[in-house]
Amino acid sequence: MEEQEHTRQAKEPKLSDAMMNYLALMVQMEAAGIRLRSIDIANRMGVKKPSVCNALEKLAENGCVISCNGRDIVLTLKGRDLGAIFWEKTRILSGMLEAGGMEEKTAKEQAQRLAHAVSTDALHALLRVAGEPLRTDPETGGQT
Repeated sequence: MEEQEHTRQAKEPKLSDAMMNYLALMVQMEAAGIRLRSIDIANRMGVKKPSVCNALEKLAENGCVISCNGRDIVLTLKGRDLGAIFWEKTRILSGMLEAGGMEEKTAKEQAQRLAHAVSTDALHALLRVAGEPLRTDPETGGQT
């Protein structure tokens, strides 16, 4: 078991919390049929366009996005998978917090913070207790 966890950690790149937030947002936008453009990402994140451009450069270096001069952005399979897993962690944790009586907005904010610290294995354990399956396979990022 310990060896599996070590192998899984070796596969997952060390992206900053901010980079994971960008990936999750882009996955959400893509799922909603919204074109990925740096200006739209900046507006949704509440940051300036140069911040998004810097983030996109780092994500491109890590093989998570392909940026076409900051206009149209394409998530790679790796970026889409990482963003989907993070988005799913946030969704599940937010639901658990709301079920525990926390206000929706606060639950979402706290869930996003928690999602950075919770490993996929820990999330699986929480879900077993809650009786809810994980929708995204942590190994492949695909739907289970």
